[in-house]
Amino acid sequence: MLFFVKKQTKIRNNIDKKVKLSYNITKDLLEVKTMLWKIDSTTNFLKKALDGTWYRNKVISQNIANVDTPKYKRKSVVFEDYLKQELSSNKGLELTNNKHIPGIGTFKDYEPKVVEDKSSSYRFDGNNVNIDVETGNLAKNTIMHEALIKQLIDEYDKVKNAIIEGGK
Repeated sequence: MLFFVKKQTKIRNNIDKKVKLSYNITKDLLEVKTMLWKIDSTTNFLKKALDGTWYRNKVISQNIANVDTPKYKRKSVVFEDYLKQELSSNKGLELTNNKHIPGIGTFKDYEPKVVEDKSSSYRFDGNNVNIDVETGNLAKNTIMHEALIKQLIDEYDKVKNAIIEGGK
């Protein structure tokens, strides 16, 4: 009889070890899933911001190219307000359980908006493009674009480091 009691105790201990191991694996997988989700949402946000700065660069270049075109009205690109609104809302994911991870959305309908400046012109030909303002905007936009690229590279470096460190 003592043999069976020892055997049952040993089996219970093995089961307890397996349950703890399973719990730890599940916990680790959840942490990896959370990290990957954060990286995915961040890279998605950065991609949309990069799209906006690239499109703004294109529009500023058009403004510069049309600096001498009569009646041309300068255009600008607006996307920051939309991204801020998307960050402050949770419309992309519905939380049905308090253990769910809140999201920042999917940016499905995101498109940078081109706005034409119809303000009056200080020139006689009706053109309201100021080359000094446009070159300043171009420089500012280029700096923003490069900063976003650096942030995106940093996000991928995090993944690379996690893979390298996890393999040790």
